[in-house]
Amino acid sequence: MSFYGVYHELLPAWAFAILFLCTRTAMASVGHYHSHRAKNGLTDWGEGFFDMQYVGASIVTFDGHVLGHHTQTNASVDPKRTVFTGLLELPRIWRVPAETIRRWGHAMTGMTIRWVTLLIMDQGNHNPAVWKNVQFLLFRALLNVEFFFYLYTGNLWLWIAQFALTVWWNLFLIVSSHDFDQEAAHAGEAPGHDWGKF
Repeated sequence: MSFYGVYHELLPAWAFAILFLCTRTAMASVGHYHSHRAKNGLTDWGEGFFDMQYVGASIVTFDGHVLGHHTQTNASVDPKRTVFTGLLELPRIWRVPAETIRRWGHAMTGMTIRWVTLLIMDQGNHNPAVWKNVQFLLFRALLNVEFFFYLYTGNLWLWIAQFALTVWWNLFLIVSSHDFDQEAAHAGEAPGHDWGKF
């Protein structure tokens, strides 16, 4: 639908935007689920789908999303506690446009640059399965090709609408599922408690 359907205008733009919001969020949940599976290079085939919602990226799971975040939820060392710190420093009127533009840059080039940086910095010490790298690059290519296809076909406003809806819906899903503003003692969990496990 993202290519054939949009090119032939099979649905109105508003319906496409809602359809893409729902399917991208669903695909991202498949990728998130696969990031928690045991890693053997075969059963964790779906992590690349995590990239489809433009917010998270499968490359982050290479760094230990489960170990770095889920085992430290509500602890002061939880890396996700600072995900929105920079956003909250901006004046309220600039938060939505600034974060939307930042997420666009993050989706188009930022995660690819991070992937290259990880490969250079690790110098062979961190070698994820080849299939994980292939998945990451395929999904990055798909996201970029989609953007330029919409630009070429005169559907840039549709792409912007579905992008902004998808980004902000998924950001709110992240915020609503984590008690970023509460300390562990007030959240009913001990520091280091893996809420995802329970």
